[in-house]
Amino acid sequence: ATEGEDRYYEGRLELYDPVATTHIQIGESAVPLQADLTTPLAAFLSNPALGSSLATVGLLRPEKLLTLQPGLNKPLTGLYMVQPYEPNKIPVIMIHGWWSSPMTWIQMFNDLRSDPEIRRRYQFWFYLYPTGQPFWISAAQFRRDLRELRQTLDPDHRQIALDQIVLIGHSMGGLIAELQAIDSGQDFWKLVSEHPFEEVRTDPISREELREIFFFQPNPSIRRVITIATPHAGSHFSNQMTQRLASRLIAVPKELLQSQTQFFRENQDLLLPNNLLQITDSVDALDPDCPIFAVMKTAQRASWVTHHNIVGVSLEDRLWGRLTGTSDGVISWESAHSDKADSEISVPAEHTAIQAHPLTILEVKRILLEHLTELRREDTLLSNEPPIPEILTPCPIRLPPVDIP
Repeated sequence: ATEGEDRYYEGRLELYDPVATTHIQIGESAVPLQADLTTPLAAFLSNPALGSSLATVGLLRPEKLLTLQPGLNKPLTGLYMVQPYEPNKIPVIMIHGWWSSPMTWIQMFNDLRSDPEIRRRYQFWFYLYPTGQPFWISAAQFRRDLRELRQTLDPDHRQIALDQIVLIGHSMGGLIAELQAIDSGQDFWKLVSEHPFEEVRTDPISREELREIFFFQPNPSIRRVITIATPHAGSHFSNQMTQRLASRLIAVPKELLQSQTQFFRENQDLLLPNNLLQITDSVDALDPDCPIFAVMKTAQRASWVTHHNIVGVSLEDRLWGRLTGTSDGVISWESAHSDKADSEISVPAEHTAIQAHPLTILEVKRILLEHLTELRREDTLLSNEPPIPEILTPCPIRLPPVDIP
């Protein structure tokens, strides 16, 4: 170009997802990408409806999460991804606890994702459910959601990563996770009736719903279950006072009450007194005297599932620790302990904070890396799966604001 003549240069802008792509090739060099994985998460968390208000709606107005929402073609409940689905990554599904929401996992999620190997091999999903209803109903819904998701993502069951799922459950979420890895046999139905299930008189839809709740087998795609501060034997937090309060505050879905009333009327001669169907809220469900805990303890567990357990213990030098003794303030050590766990540690943390405690996160990280080590030993991790795409489209978040009337 001559003096005074404009010069034009051509450039190319390339966009990469830093979660999926850590290096790019420039000439003969692999250059690491600088990434800020925390700021986008903080922006996502700025929506207040995703935190305490959503948790309160799920507890006090479970029907609001179970019914269709304006602008959505499905309920708020279900599985959520913060990144697009990646077929060659193992799903880690986090299940929140009582009076909570997926936001309770943000600290752990952020810390785990900072590990390059975990970020490269795992994808994190979150399960949202109404905590006001009995946990065995939520477990049946979760079982159905997992089945439908597999049918959508991998109907031919060719994606091996989907057969290596890890579940992490906090508090009541741990019970939901546990129920994915045991065989019901006839034992759960026997908490309702001594008569064969086929003798029940009800409509086809209700019959199928009952079947899903009381008759199930362990999910063959789940390989590990991590329970954190989980009331394996119930919680003394559920007592006459809290149960009476819950019955006034928790609005049981009208459709459930109507169908239940009709079912009891048509099957009076078949049902046991004080049967499990009479429990309609989560506080009653967590009563240590609830018979489901004894059945869960003796139920046949899947031989292919490894169970890890984390128990919280309040510090004795703090007021809460002195008042509650050997517990996390909500769940006693005896209830949080599991005789059948393949590994178990205690963490000096209270119930609502244990999932974000550094020792808990470190243990979960250890378990996830151990899982990868075992898969390599078994030659299960596929190196011939398609590479992670370099350019990914952000997945829209579908959680709208929810108000309590």
